[in-house]
Amino acid sequence: MELFSGKTVVISGGAEGIGFAVAQAVGREGMNVVITDISTETLAQAQAKLSDQGIAVLALAADVRKEADWERVVEATIAQFGAIHGLMNNAGVGGGGSSGPIEEHSAEDWRWTIDVNLMGVVFGMKTV
Repeated sequence: MELFSGKTVVISGGAEGIGFAVAQAVGREGMNVVITDISTETLAQAQAKLSDQGIAVLALAADVRKEADWERVVEATIAQFGAIHGLMNNAGVGGGGSSGPIEEHSAEDWRWTIDVNLMGVVFGMKTV
């Protein structure tokens, strides 16, 4: 599809799940794919799988809670592919860092959740 061919997308949380599935789908349509993830091991596996499928991929370790990481992602993406045409703010976590009832989640658990699910999106949109 010409709409995607030669364009570049950044996908946070792109090393697994929905983000990885989207990376595969748009990569097959000819997009350059930049995947970010906090897990370097999962990221390396995803990069290898996408490369094996003939998809142009750049994999970058990044913590979406850190604006500086987003800035580094943008700089590396432009250096590699020249431009960014799309952003998928996909990285996200479930409520709180612990399992169990909501009343058992600490304030720190909720700060982590808000930082990933809200500030990660804000920093992604602002930076890209």
